[in-house]
Amino acid sequence: MRWIFTLAAVWLLLAGCQSNQSAQVLSPEKVAAATSEAAYNTADANATLGTSATPRGIVPGITISITVQEDRTLNRAYVVPANGTIDYPPLGRIALENLTTDEAAQKIREGLEKHYSRKVTVAVAIESALPGGGGGVVYVMGNVSRPGPVVLPRGERYTVIQAIGAAGAFTASANGGKVQLVRYDTMGKKHVAYVNVDQITRGAGLDVEVRDGDWIFVPGK
Repeated sequence: MRWIFTLAAVWLLLAGCQSNQSAQVLSPEKVAAATSEAAYNTADANATLGTSATPRGIVPGITISITVQEDRTLNRAYVVPANGTIDYPPLGRIALENLTTDEAAQKIREGLEKHYSRKVTVAVAIESALPGGGGGVVYVMGNVSRPGPVVLPRGERYTVIQAIGAAGAFTASANGGKVQLVRYDTMGKKHVAYVNVDQITRGAGLDVEVRDGDWIFVPGK
């Protein structure tokens, strides 16, 4: 199981290296301001960070729904298993891990149109992080003990440090001074904030509230 998230962490790092030039880098203070109650509903906050996440990658543990507009008998809901592959009749086993919901819908649509029907409209949605739902999910990757998705408690403020703690805390090789919080706006633009967790735990610095769909990457030393 852990190797899956290790690969995902490597992918995220490589993607970050390739796209950080086009990403908007924000200070933790600006992230906190944009996620406050007052700022959350403003046009400025929406333009800066967005009030919803990017199309998120499908990872083990989350619940997804598949809807086929032309045939309701093909509608299904799944908790994505550890191998990232679901059994979807009439197509059989389909690997969905690390696909966005749009990519997953396209993959299923192409299979159905090839083997089942001439034309179908398919939608894939992420319903919750785990059975029973929650306030959303963030993904903690890199040098933590249990990398992977972390369920956010519904109706509660949750921060970067709490998310890292839920992922088993830092490993011995973690660099807590350069933790990345990655967020995407509704247009798919990447925004990055560097959070000095070591400083925060010493009583200085500002912890940052996380949102559903955020990625937290803990680099090595």
